[in-house]
Amino acid sequence: MPALQIADLRSERANLLIEEYRLKVRLGRLHAESKLVDSIVVPTDPPAELGQSLIGEIIATEQAQLTARLSAFRDDISYLQASLARLNKEAEMLAGAKGERQQTVKSQLDELESVRSLRQKGLITNSNVMALERAHNNYRLDLAQFEMQQTRLQQDLLNMESELRKKHQEHEFQLISDTQETQVQLAKLASQLRYLSDKLLFVFEYGEHRTLEDLQGSVKILIFRRGKETGQEVAANENTEVNAGDLIEVSVVASKGFYSSAASRPDPAADMEKKAF
Repeated sequence: MPALQIADLRSERANLLIEEYRLKVRLGRLHAESKLVDSIVVPTDPPAELGQSLIGEIIATEQAQLTARLSAFRDDISYLQASLARLNKEAEMLAGAKGERQQTVKSQLDELESVRSLRQKGLITNSNVMALERAHNNYRLDLAQFEMQQTRLQQDLLNMESELRKKHQEHEFQLISDTQETQVQLAKLASQLRYLSDKLLFVFEYGEHRTLEDLQGSVKILIFRRGKETGQEVAANENTEVNAGDLIEVSVVASKGFYSSAASRPDPAADMEKKAF
């Protein structure tokens, strides 16, 4: 019966509209996440098939997901930024200590050169010079260790900066991928909804479609073919050859067996519902 078919089609379309609205809200959530804002800009035209409770549930679900995802992302970024700040502070302290060591080594070297000059003149013993040389060598060894620590710390800084950039890029790429996937799903739903709307209109207008075989003889094909001077209409069928430049018009015509009988078609009063599906 057309009435049952119409009810099924309406139910199917309502489910698709719910899913379409859910995807639109998800798209708003992805946009908000990409901008790092805390609230979703929801669609302003929810379908009439959705009640306020269902609309609120869909929005609340996506809003909760936005809050959780942003919180996790911000925690990760805060941890990496804090680690980077700590490494920078260590690098500054190490650079200061290294500068002091360099100044000490320079002073000791000047003192060592002076002592060596005095030794050549016989004014001091070799033991004094050797003691000063050992101290100078120890400071130079400490300075070399500072330089090694500084090199390792610089590498740690580079790694941490790379990790921070990687975290931002992964977040951005994931959002782009999720957004594109959601847009594809929305496009598929839009196509399905157009098909269902056309099918509903067809059933409202003509009644129940019975079998595919009944379609034979129920399709009218006209070809508008341009000639050298004027155009002409050609009544065609599935075997007619089509030429380049032909304009083809296909229409469905009523025939016995293709549509249900008048008794099984919707009541004329149902025409009032045509705009409601």
